[in-house]
Amino acid sequence: MIILYLVPVRKVKDQVPEQLKVAEIVPGFTLGGIYAARYGSRGGNFVSEFGIMPSYVRFGDKKGFFIDHFCMDKNPAHQGCSCGSFSWGGSDRLVTLKVGSEEGALVQIKMRPMLQNIPFTGTLPFLCMKGNNVVYLQNHFISKIGISLSKVVIPTGSPLRDFPFGPKVLTAFWDTSNIVFQEPEYAGQGVMKQKNILGTPMGSNRRGARLNFFQERQGRGAESPK
Repeated sequence: MIILYLVPVRKVKDQVPEQLKVAEIVPGFTLGGIYAARYGSRGGNFVSEFGIMPSYVRFGDKKGFFIDHFCMDKNPAHQGCSCGSFSWGGSDRLVTLKVGSEEGALVQIKMRPMLQNIPFTGTLPFLCMKGNNVVYLQNHFISKIGISLSKVVIPTGSPLRDFPFGPKVLTAFWDTSNIVFQEPEYAGQGVMKQKNILGTPMGSNRRGARLNFFQERQGRGAESPK
């Protein structure tokens, strides 16, 4: 699933590395959001992941979603992944997800499908940091997607609590999906300092302060379905 919001540029630009420039989608706003996925095989071995896309950015002639923090379960050896707890539930009419990290609950999502089995073929671009280098990735999807209503709750104490959500733009999910992961491309030069290609794991401490990224509009605690 992916939930996209308009995000005020002036409130998010300090959370984007200086090598990248926040791209406005409409005047004063960029596009950001959260995503979650569960990958499986016929043997029933499922792996879940959850990530933050604070902003749509550009670097030179390349544009994409900036991936900063994410967590994944069942893969503690993966560079950059903080083991998370995932609880999926629901039915054809309602999908639920609770995600936690080592520090506690991160987010609770309820999603009510409205339209399903819409053919979608396209490429989603991403820009990430690896040390001082800018990395450009593209994932090509041949999928059937759905459009949904959603409700997002950020629990008290979650490290996602302070992100400046604006209006919700889209909630979508994959009914079926074939994904081709393109080889990462180094778009910028610099000294490599980390092996972590996708940013800092959730719950980590950076710049001497606790990471606080996502928060529903002040005074609301949760976003109601629209």
